[in-house]
Amino acid sequence: MILLLGDYSSVHYELSKAIKKKGYDVILVSDGDAHKKIKFDIGAPVLKRYSNKWLNRLVFLWRFFGFFGFINYLNVKKNIDKIECISVVQLINPVAIDSLGAIGNILLIRYLRKKAKILSLCALGDDYKWVSACLNKKFKYSAMDRVKGSGLQGVLSYMHSLKYVFSPLYYLLDRYACSKVDMIIPGLLDYQLAYADDKKLTSIINLPISELGFKEPVGSKYPLKVFHAWQKGKEYRKGNDVLDRVVRRYISEYGNSKLDYEIISEVTYDEYLKKYIESDIVLDQIYSYDCGVTGALGMAAGKVVFSGFEIGHFETGINATPDEDKLYKDLVKIVESLALVDNIKNNAYKYAVENYSASIVADKYLYFWGC
Repeated sequence: MILLLGDYSSVHYELSKAIKKKGYDVILVSDGDAHKKIKFDIGAPVLKRYSNKWLNRLVFLWRFFGFFGFINYLNVKKNIDKIECISVVQLINPVAIDSLGAIGNILLIRYLRKKAKILSLCALGDDYKWVSACLNKKFKYSAMDRVKGSGLQGVLSYMHSLKYVFSPLYYLLDRYACSKVDMIIPGLLDYQLAYADDKKLTSIINLPISELGFKEPVGSKYPLKVFHAWQKGKEYRKGNDVLDRVVRRYISEYGNSKLDYEIISEVTYDEYLKKYIESDIVLDQIYSYDCGVTGALGMAAGKVVFSGFEIGHFETGINATPDEDKLYKDLVKIVESLALVDNIKNNAYKYAVENYSASIVADKYLYFWGC
């Protein structure tokens, strides 16, 4: 039995489906990744959100130091107790289940280390190593660049990430997880660089996209549909405000005859998939070296993606960086040439087929796990 614990933008959900198709028994334990409501086999407790923002902040301070989640840990453990003969466990992140907090996740890792033959950590999402690498300027640019200079609201928007470095118990959780796992598998180039000094680090295994996510690109025509995935509360770290200004600058100078611009925010994963499928251009983020799930999905569906393309700029996608003028020039270059749009779409689709297909990704995980 393979147990996948936690989920991050459907990575484990898509991986579980692909592994099941190969004849393996797989169980996904997840809280659905909050508002995304991603499907799972066994539900984990969901972190409660309150309508009162001050109450939410008080709860956050309680969670910041990790004193949270023991009861939720017992709930998750009770469900896992029912699973027999677990050969592999993969954590999506040291904080595999957010509602368990630091202490609950430490207890869960300790429990799973005794139960499984192989314990694997997928390096995705916020964790100590990645946040530290960002704060220590290991990258030319990163999602943490605007911690300073963003005012109180900006700092508050980063608190979720900062706790992994400044909360003693979350730091302890991260170090404990890394000491107990057999391997650390980065899902993106950013995490491979952040974990470069860890001897347990493997090569990158790309994000899995199901066969339903692949759509051969069709010829482009005006107006080009622009899909902007805006996750509220994360604009400082993803640069949504910058991307938005770039598009509005284009419309201000050239009009909207060639662009149909739509912002998508706070929808379920299924609704999200429906929304972007008809687009031509996908705006993802500007502070990443590599494509996240939004970018990977866009490539698989044959879109021109603005995201992390430190390798492959203007071949498989547009390397979106914090340089606003450069972003604007790239957007103009794209919009003014349908031939270039179609060329990038075709390259992106081909790359995705060869690198993001869930079946191929699943084979790589199974190989690393020795299955």
